[in-house]
Amino acid sequence: MRKVYSLFSNSSIPSSALWLCLCLMTAPVWAGNSPFDGDDNPPCSASTTVSPASGSVCIDQGPSFGGPNTVMFTASPSGTAPFTHAWTIEDAAGTGATAANLLNANSATVTFQTTPGLGLGTITLKYTVTATGGCTSAKTVTVTTNPTPNAHVTTQWKCSTTSGGYTANYNLTAEVTPIINGGGAYTVYYYATHSDANNDVNRFSAGQAASYNAVGAHSFVYARIIAPSGCWLTGPVPLGIYPSVEASPSASSMTVCPDVEADLYGNPSGGSGVYVFHKWTHTGGSASGVNLSNSNSQNAHVSASGSGTIHLSYEVKDDKGCSDWETITITVSAGSSIAITALPDITVCPGQPTDAIELSALPLGYNFHYSWTGGMGAGLANGSASGADPEIPSFTTTTVEGDYYITITATRPGFCPGEETFKLTVKDVTPPVFIVCPTDMTVNNDVDKCGANVNWQAPNAVDNCGYPVNIYQVLPLDGKTTGSFFPIGLHHIKYTADDDYGNKSYCEFDIKVRDMQLPDIECPSGIQYLETNNGNCSHTLTGTYLNASVVENCGLDYVRNDYTNSGTLNGAVFPVGSWPIVVTWKAEDWSGNTATCSFAIIVVDNDEPTVASCPSDKTVSNDYGDCGAEVTYALPRFNDNCGGAYQPGTLIQGGASGDFFNVGTTVMEWWYFDPTGNDPAVCNFTITVRDDEDPKIKCPSNIVVEVDGSLSGGNGGAPAANPVLVSSGPCGVSLSYTSPVGTDNCAGVVTTLASGLGSGPNYYEYGGIYTESYNVVDNAGNSNWCSFTITVKDPVDPTITCPANTTVTTDVAECDAAVSYSFPYFGDNCPGYTLTQLVGSGERPGVPAGHHLGIVPRNGRRG
Repeated sequence: MRKVYSLFSNSSIPSSALWLCLCLMTAPVWAGNSPFDGDDNPPCSASTTVSPASGSVCIDQGPSFGGPNTVMFTASPSGTAPFTHAWTIEDAAGTGATAANLLNANSATVTFQTTPGLGLGTITLKYTVTATGGCTSAKTVTVTTNPTPNAHVTTQWKCSTTSGGYTANYNLTAEVTPIINGGGAYTVYYYATHSDANNDVNRFSAGQAASYNAVGAHSFVYARIIAPSGCWLTGPVPLGIYPSVEASPSASSMTVCPDVEADLYGNPSGGSGVYVFHKWTHTGGSASGVNLSNSNSQNAHVSASGSGTIHLSYEVKDDKGCSDWETITITVSAGSSIAITALPDITVCPGQPTDAIELSALPLGYNFHYSWTGGMGAGLANGSASGADPEIPSFTTTTVEGDYYITITATRPGFCPGEETFKLTVKDVTPPVFIVCPTDMTVNNDVDKCGANVNWQAPNAVDNCGYPVNIYQVLPLDGKTTGSFFPIGLHHIKYTADDDYGNKSYCEFDIKVRDMQLPDIECPSGIQYLETNNGNCSHTLTGTYLNASVVENCGLDYVRNDYTNSGTLNGAVFPVGSWPIVVTWKAEDWSGNTATCSFAIIVVDNDEPTVASCPSDKTVSNDYGDCGAEVTYALPRFNDNCGGAYQPGTLIQGGASGDFFNVGTTVMEWWYFDPTGNDPAVCNFTITVRDDEDPKIKCPSNIVVEVDGSLSGGNGGAPAANPVLVSSGPCGVSLSYTSPVGTDNCAGVVTTLASGLGSGPNYYEYGGIYTESYNVVDNAGNSNWCSFTITVKDPVDPTITCPANTTVTTDVAECDAAVSYSFPYFGDNCPGYTLTQLVGSGERPGVPAGHHLGIVPRNGRRG
């Protein structure tokens, strides 16, 4: 027999349900929850496999970087179909992965895709399959997120292999080292274009990468960097080519005598222009005793003691590492050398005759043959002369200024030739000389003028070369010449004298024109009376009508008063006072001449004081038990331009803060008088004390007339009730009491009977309960009430006489009998009583055997 499982977790099956289950045993319902241990498994199964078990993706994909950015997992479930599939993020591992990274999460095959901002880590995905019947099975797989290579390549530099051009050969594989994520096992390929690198087409072969010919100062190849994970990055590899360096060595003389030093010049050019390495090297030759000095500089020196040749090489390198080298050869001739006595450089006037120039040389005592060249432009023809001390003859120089280098050569058989050069400058270098130049002068201004007319003697000058001298005045912007009007101040006069060759000399002197005239100043006359304004205890002046007026022949340096120390009284503040304020104006012109004037000011206070703060009308409740209240209020404050801000006032009407105020409205009035006696400022407000306290009334305790005619209760009233039983009758009593009277915190309270008979005497029936209520109202409309009861008990019980007990036999063939009996006799001392049957069947026939009757009379007033 199979077991039947409950559809409810942890439930028991009642007997009726068990009966139902036994009836339906041929078609059982299988439970979705697993049974307890020891039960048979329900007919439901589910299992699954997932392929692959793991995968990897590249994050931060873009046009220049990539790799797999999705990975697909396929589940193969088995068991009781159909199935429900669910893929979830089991562990995001801090990567920020969410359900948004899963495509088709409710199918057997899911795709994990990257999204922007996804971090690095290993993400766990969970696949859960649910078979028909509720059985489930789950598997987990992992996704590893890999970084895109983070790389950069600095510019690769080589020196040009072409003079004057830009070409170089690169071994990209060996010479380019991208900086990739701190290094690692990355693969790098090269391409001609960025598009080829992104699409991985036209990849350079190993031979192309090992020998790439770059052309141009700046060019690019493109690299594709691939990580072991398959993530890749592309980018440019900049190739730079430095310009080539050129070495062009030379010497001051390619042929020298023994022991005569020749100057060597490297003459580097090209490259960066900044040369950091120079090297002269003696590489060979037939001359002996070679001496090379300063060899690590651009310019060096070489000599030899024996004749022959000297082979030299010169190498230069710039700060980019580019270099070049060339060789030169110097010949050392045989014999002693001729040393021509050095000639000083000569400067002569243009177009003027010069003196003869004497020539000599060592060793002394020999007649040498001299020749000279280079002076044709200066007027010195090329020529020659022989002897121990010959001369270059006198000649007339050209009128064209310039520098000319005259080279003199001395020869004699058996001697090495000598050579000497001097500079001949044809130039007028001496400026003209002033022989007449006025001295500095000082003059006073002309009356009412800001300056004066000034005259002086005209200057005169001469020139050393005999040329006419041009003399002219260097005019200032206003063109002042002798006899002109010169404004007050210092004027610099300058004359220039120049010759025909631009040599200049100057005649300069100063003319000082002094202002000796005082300013004419005028002040307002008399005492100026001003009123306070702007709410201040002062007058703020508006306008310039109290400024001084000044007339001056020249410019004014300043006009200012001693009150504001400025050039205007506009905006000046003058305080109230009974004594005048004396203001003095002073004017000073550009030359320091001064003049003053004065006047007086008195300020009168005409501003009335104002209310700064006035309390609002105030309403308060009475103090408990009082027909009024102690009231405090914010004291009024007053402002006055002279008395000051927030001043206290004087109470004119009403009560002071903290006084007792009766119920009702009190009018308050405060005044403030300023020190000058202007009309006072007035603050009015009201204080209302409201009677919010209810009146009080106290009723006595309930009054009871006992069955014996005594009184109880009636205690505690105000005033005391003092109930009095006036009389009694067969059905009631007559009773009186003192009425309660209400009280209040204020006078004028009224107490009224709200319900009941009142203080009496009044008649009260036996068995009655009477409620007496009193209401009290004060003048403010506040009210209160109280009540008590008067109960009169009935002292006489009602009477009743019942018939005698009756016994009868049952009617024939009946289990009961029809019975008739006399009606009971009953009565009471007062009317209003009733008769009630409690048990029995009355006079109706068919009273069962053994039935009893019970009848009770009631008077309605007591039990």
